Amino acid sequence: MPDELARRLEGIAATRHMGVRQFALERLRALVPANTATRLGSAAAILRVIHDSPHLTPADVDDLF
Repeated sequence: MPDELARRLEGIAATRHMGVRQFALERLRALVPANTATRLGSAAAILRVIHDSPHLTPADVDDLF
């Protein structure tokens, strides 16, 4: 991150009585729609499908051959 940008973020965060990291995360969250977990193809949606999908047993895999 350029030094000038870092200094500007520090100044803005200080006026809001926040740390730079907290301020940056808050601003980034404002840019991302709240429904990203349900958006088709989003990383959150893909991870949800991976974790929720049926998990195969070795016997299930043997049946495929």
